[in-house]
Amino acid sequence: MTKDDLLLIRDFTSTDEKREIAGDFGYQKDTVSAVIRGDRRVTDDNKPMFDKLLEKAKENQEQKQLQK
Repeated sequence: MTKDDLLLIRDFTSTDEKREIAGDFGYQKDTVSAVIRGDRRVTDDNKPMFDKLLEKAKENQEQKQLQK
């Protein structure tokens, strides 16, 4: 997970999307925010959650570009 990936998650997922996906994996939205800020790291345990968030961020980015 690169810094660019984390910025994509930050910029192209809503708070509700972060909360919902984090909850699906047993985490709080605060965990996502902490990793994006650099206070915590992506680990083997939370990587599946970040993979899902990145997938959602890319979908949202694509949708936004199609609207232009």
